[in-house]
Amino acid sequence: MINLALEDRSAVTEWRRRRRRVRTRFRLARPGSRGFTLVEIMLALAITSLVAMVVASLLFSVANGTASHDAAQGNNSLIDVTCTRINTTVRPAGRVLAQADGVLVFWTSDSDGNNKPNLSEIRRLELDAATGNLILYAAPQTINPWDDTSYDLAQDFASVTAALRNTANFPGKTLMNNVQKWTPTPVGAINTSKLLTYRLTVNGPTGAISARAAVAMRGQITATAQP
Repeated sequence: MINLALEDRSAVTEWRRRRRRVRTRFRLARPGSRGFTLVEIMLALAITSLVAMVVASLLFSVANGTASHDAAQGNNSLIDVTCTRINTTVRPAGRVLAQADGVLVFWTSDSDGNNKPNLSEIRRLELDAATGNLILYAAPQTINPWDDTSYDLAQDFASVTAALRNTANFPGKTLMNNVQKWTPTPVGAINTSKLLTYRLTVNGPTGAISARAAVAMRGQITATAQP
């Protein structure tokens, strides 16, 4: 009888196991619990790829726009700095003594009242086309009085100052570099002009940049050429 009871229990246990299996199979086979089909997976991947492409395109556009803005800002800053240095140098001029493409010679003031430009009162602003440097030539503040030559207004100051360039009494100082072209033009007669216009081309971050500018000359000189 004990054996029969054990057999009955075993049968009941086996029946319960089979019933659980049937229920599990039934739950897995319900329509609401089915997995994704291959078409659905491919469609999801395609949508994800499309979204990723759109996001990448937006990020690329933003990066390019930022780079272009930075380059344009760099160009504008370079032009502004160059024009500011030229204007600061030329503004004290009282009279233009000579002018050519890339060269401007001017008289700043008649400090000793002799009605003649002394070497210490003369400035030569010149573009060195070979190096791209815009150079200002001027006598040192410590120039000896006997070296501070006075010149008649009828002299050729382009030639005079060209011969004196880079000497101890007329050294040069680089005002700006990366300059391709500089063309100063006084407005009106050269000996009475009070306004200088110029065209400028410099090498910027994205290539050559050109600009036009003007500067008023505020120095006061009334001397006239001697007969």
